[in-house]
Amino acid sequence: MGFGGLAYGLVTWGNHLLPHGPFEEERHDFGDAAQETLFEDDLRRGEAITRRKLLVRTLVLAAGGLGVAAVFPIRSLGPKPGRKLLETPWRNGLRLVTDDGRPVRASDVPIGGLATVFPEGHAGSADG
Repeated sequence: MGFGGLAYGLVTWGNHLLPHGPFEEERHDFGDAAQETLFEDDLRRGEAITRRKLLVRTLVLAAGGLGVAAVFPIRSLGPKPGRKLLETPWRNGLRLVTDDGRPVRASDVPIGGLATVFPEGHAGSADG
């Protein structure tokens, strides 16, 4: 949901909020030749932060923040289950019982019918 909102915001920003088309402005005189030379040297070295760099860095920062926010719910999942998911109370030779512990016979279930059963000794158990 967060990535969708971020994508929608970026598309809206690009299509509706930013100016479109090539633009030209008159360059104003800097006044001091030494300052102009320093500015041109900086421009040639490419040390200025451009709009594209700023947008990319902002996007990376936002995506990183969403990534970190996505990690925090994992902490609330609880302890690791270990081997509990691989072991069940079902064993050979155990009788089937209802949730109140009464044994179930095949004749108790109508043809085509269903019955909820548990292994004997684990009636009503979530693992049964």
